[in-house]
Amino acid sequence: EFNRMLEYKAEWYGKNFKRIGRFEPSSKTCSNCGNIFKEMTLLDRIWNCEMCGAQHDRDENAAKNIKNFGLKTEPSFANVAQ
Repeated sequence: EFNRMLEYKAEWYGKNFKRIGRFEPSSKTCSNCGNIFKEMTLLDRIWNCEMCGAQHDRDENAAKNIKNFGLKTEPSFANVAQ
């Protein structure tokens, strides 16, 4: 119900509303290089990527990844009949 209301309000105000998969590893994925830090626990608030060395705040990194996941799932309009 909450998603339906958000989608309706976004459309009302001319905004985009995108959903991503519930189990996307948004906190564990490095927003810089894409490496996944599999050993992360809920207690890890700041972490360093093993591949590129970037330091991430867990919540800020997750926000960047959620945006990127949403942008990657844009529908393709090339096959839509006009």
